[in-house]
Amino acid sequence: MWSMSTPVGPIPSNPTVAFTTPPNYAGRLSHLLAANGLNPLSSPTLLVEPTPRTISALKSYLPPPHSLNALFSAVASDLECPLLSPFGDREFTIAALGKDSELLYDEYLTKFGKNRDRIRVLVPLVAMPSGLVRSLRDGRRQRVLCTVPIIVDLEEPPVVPNFLRELESSRWIPVLVGTYETP
Repeated sequence: MWSMSTPVGPIPSNPTVAFTTPPNYAGRLSHLLAANGLNPLSSPTLLVEPTPRTISALKSYLPPPHSLNALFSAVASDLECPLLSPFGDREFTIAALGKDSELLYDEYLTKFGKNRDRIRVLVPLVAMPSGLVRSLRDGRRQRVLCTVPIIVDLEEPPVVPNFLRELESSRWIPVLVGTYETP
């Protein structure tokens, strides 16, 4: 029988670092901690993956979309015709960072327009807002739709204001759209 005096094993000589992260990051973080002489202790968080089943049965239980991608997808799925004309010389750019880029599949993109030559998909190699700004290059005073969180009862972190400043210094005109709320 176990008691408080029952030994559970040797006490590690190196500090233990407990962390919570999605499983896809846990291995890399564990390796980095161990390489620096620490004992990693991972506690997984939620894992969100695509499902082959339809979510229509769950729609009444789901909160509003948390990204413009989800919002556009919902709107585009109800359209009779695509948003973009197949003709014209201007590109429509859709950009995403990191894992969000996995949502930019062909079936989704054709909801914007049948002529894929008019749709530019931008996924910067550096999955950070500054990497996105560099990938967009000179905005030539064009508008760019920016999906941002609505900050409630918190001090806004510098990420969004810094991103907007970088866009403006690259001659973009940011148009903010609050897509989800932080409690």
